[in-house]
Amino acid sequence: MKRILQLFCILMLIGIPVFAQRGNNEALAKEYFKNAEYDKAETIYIKLYQSDPTNTDYYNKYFQCLVIQKKYNDAEKLVKKMLKRTNSYPIYFIDLGLLYDMQTEADKAKKQYEEALKRMQPDLMMLVDVCAKFTDANLYDYALRSIDKGRKLSNNPTLMSVDASKIYSLQNNKQGIIEEQLNLFEQNAYDQEQIQQTFQDYFTDEKDYDLLKVVLLQKLQKFPDQQFYSDLLIWTFIQQQNFEAAFMQSLAMDKRLSENGQRLYSLGVYCKNNKQYEVASKAFKAVVDKGNSSPFYLPSRQLLLTTQKEKITSSIYTQNDLLTLEDNYKTYLQDFGEQSNTAETMREYAELLALYLNKSAQAIEILKKIIENRFGITSFLSQCKLDLGDYYLYSGEIWEAALLYGQVDKAYKDEPLGQMAKYRNARLSYYAGEFDWSKAQLDILKASTSQLIANDALNLSLLISDNQNVDSNQQALRLFASADLLIYQHQYKAALLKLDSINILFQVNDLDDDILWLKSTIEMNEQNFGQAIENYRKIVDQYKDGIWADDALFAIAEAYQFKLKNTELAMKAYQHLIEDFPGSLFMVEARKRYRLLRGS
Repeated sequence: MKRILQLFCILMLIGIPVFAQRGNNEALAKEYFKNAEYDKAETIYIKLYQSDPTNTDYYNKYFQCLVIQKKYNDAEKLVKKMLKRTNSYPIYFIDLGLLYDMQTEADKAKKQYEEALKRMQPDLMMLVDVCAKFTDANLYDYALRSIDKGRKLSNNPTLMSVDASKIYSLQNNKQGIIEEQLNLFEQNAYDQEQIQQTFQDYFTDEKDYDLLKVVLLQKLQKFPDQQFYSDLLIWTFIQQQNFEAAFMQSLAMDKRLSENGQRLYSLGVYCKNNKQYEVASKAFKAVVDKGNSSPFYLPSRQLLLTTQKEKITSSIYTQNDLLTLEDNYKTYLQDFGEQSNTAETMREYAELLALYLNKSAQAIEILKKIIENRFGITSFLSQCKLDLGDYYLYSGEIWEAALLYGQVDKAYKDEPLGQMAKYRNARLSYYAGEFDWSKAQLDILKASTSQLIANDALNLSLLISDNQNVDSNQQALRLFASADLLIYQHQYKAALLKLDSINILFQVNDLDDDILWLKSTIEMNEQNFGQAIENYRKIVDQYKDGIWADDALFAIAEAYQFKLKNTELAMKAYQHLIEDFPGSLFMVEARKRYRLLRGS
């Protein structure tokens, strides 16, 4: 035994220099190849290949060196040796065919490609090798034929479907991708989500989804009871932003399958979240019409109200619209009572009363009832505390607001909810003229994980720092902050009087763009969208380097998109923001909305 170990150690010591030398040669050959010194690379690769003919990397590099130098005869001899050594492994017929193609001998090349297919066996690794070789050579039809033969040999109709889809994509053959993916489902190989993800990966424009829609409609004619095709058709309509068609298809399926409304409810939630309020309302109403036996009846009633509120408040509305909405909330709460299950609706109702109907006192009583009776989990109750603080602030009860903000800040320190509370407290201090303390808190919040909080904190911090030292007593900034508070309290006439007095009383100040921003806010809140946009444009044009320029441009885009329903002008504003303000915190959302409006 001791003798055997000694011999093994001797052999290892002898072998180490050999392996080391081979490694050095391989690195040198790679360097020559990388630097296009193919003749030098060839002299090393031929030795490496001869030392280990089974190493396919050595063969491939040696073969490439010969081909690049147009040493076709030497390359042909090399390939034929490999065919002999590997008992005619199919990929080497492909190499031989490529050599003939390079020499414009198309018929001889085709013969070799066909031979490669002919030699295939029911061997997965062989199929992978052959398909990859054809694909790398851009011989996509042959690659697909190799997959087809592999499927027949293995009796597996979904074999290498991912590779087939990729090849169809390289061919820009969307019909092929569709057929491949539907075949996967029909063979129970993929679920719907996987197939949808593949379509999203490979589809590039509206025409691709049109093609899928045609195929699915044909499938539904042949297999009307196959739910998958209907589900996929609904999904296709949604990708095309054709929400009305998605609703009609969902409604038809719900009736045909005698469903409980879940499909319609899910569509309604999706549409609401994407601001498609008309279709969302139809979907929720369809569930409500099924009656309270549906498990989705109560949430549909609640979200129908929410959708109506969002629809009204996101566009041009009248006082009658608000009063009708108020009645709807009253009816809902009369039907279902004030309890944990309806607490979210109570909170929404309070927001409607305080922000739109000037009924802060009623809103405060509703929120106090939620909090005192603990209608909900702790985080929800804390959200209600923040709202309650806001409504106290609307009513002029500043210290009550500060107390509530402080409670939430303490309970949720360093969490988004706590950061929101800290921001509101900092803003309250700014309103009160406590600029140093306010700025210190705002500077902490500039690193918030919430983009909205970070952007608001940054803007308010810059507003304070830009204007704090303009006059020693900070009187102009104090007057501006008090006007800002009046706007927050919806006292617009009083706010405008203060804003207009700033330049009269304090001829030296840097608040011009800030004043324009607040005046724009007033115009937006009073639904004077044209005047608001005009003011925003002045900020963009005259104060491009100021703190409000990108905010103003984003506000213009939102006004056109959601208030005035002018897609073209909204797209222009988003594009302007994307091109001229690449560092804006609104960039990601602007890109998303621009693509959505463009339809791609």
